[in-house]
Amino acid sequence: MLFYCDMCEIIIPQDCFVACIEMAGNDDVFQQYSERLNIPQFVGHNLDALIDCLDDLSWLKESNIIIIHDSVRSVKKSNLTAYLRLVVEVERNWLSYNRKYFEEKDEIYNQYRTMLPWLSEDDIRNNINPRDVLFYFREEDKCLIESIMGDGDTNRGIGVES
Repeated sequence: MLFYCDMCEIIIPQDCFVACIEMAGNDDVFQQYSERLNIPQFVGHNLDALIDCLDDLSWLKESNIIIIHDSVRSVKKSNLTAYLRLVVEVERNWLSYNRKYFEEKDEIYNQYRTMLPWLSEDDIRNNINPRDVLFYFREEDKCLIESIMGDGDTNRGIGVES
């Protein structure tokens, strides 16, 4: 999910992986993610590959991933627009995944029970929890980001739907 906050106000739960992305003056966002999230070496070096990685994150053991951004004010508008499209797509993908997870939770549990009969119900239920990726931006960047994202009109902005 996309959040705005004063960076001092972020409360990080225990089961989280946190990555700080330095957007200001950095044209290579993929390199930032690669280093901060330990993205596997074989992954391509482009935005599509980054979307695929952020949709997976299976190499991270934590359930929730928090991406904290420094100020985006100095990022070129075209680069920021492309990046925000990536953020929106990843958010939609995780939302879809988590909805599917809750709809299929009993089916998933039964599959685990069949494949791994020696595990207890608690072990199974505790290990098939949904995951989420949370994107934090500075409160001071809210107006800039919302002006780029538009009001749902895909011809004027990114077109975030609720």
